[in-house]
Amino acid sequence: IAFAGVNRFEFTPQVGMFDSYNIRLYHGWVVDPQNSILWKYLSTKSYNEVIDWICNDDYGQDDDEAIAEIENGKSIVGTFLEETKQQLTINGIAEIHERMKEHEFAIFFHNNHFSTIFKHNSRVYNLVTDEGIVSADPRIVWTTLESLNGDEQFL
Repeated sequence: IAFAGVNRFEFTPQVGMFDSYNIRLYHGWVVDPQNSILWKYLSTKSYNEVIDWICNDDYGQDDDEAIAEIENGKSIVGTFLEETKQQLTINGIAEIHERMKEHEFAIFFHNNHFSTIFKHNSRVYNLVTDEGIVSADPRIVWTTLESLNGDEQFL
């Protein structure tokens, strides 16, 4: 995934498959463009590039001030990754709602899994594929994709 938008992905054969079938693919791990500091570090990078950058300790010919700035940036980005480890942000949810068309089916990539989402009556629903939820109540088919704090509705 790339943090600049819900439809931004690093190209892989798996992502290419969805393109081949003209199926839209979304994720919800999006940085707020109004947060200029995070945007500076994340808007042009994929998750994999960010992890490589955080783990890289080769500063080449950088002076102490430049190294301190890089380390500060890594700390800021690390905090963002920790605070959003559920791989979903409010900006991501809002952008999915904005971009999806009414009655559109799409694929949602979340926590390294693919699931089906559907927009109906301006609400986005996620097909429930969690075996624990289905086992607890087999009548549950969809959950709403509306918040971060676990108060989604099961339908």
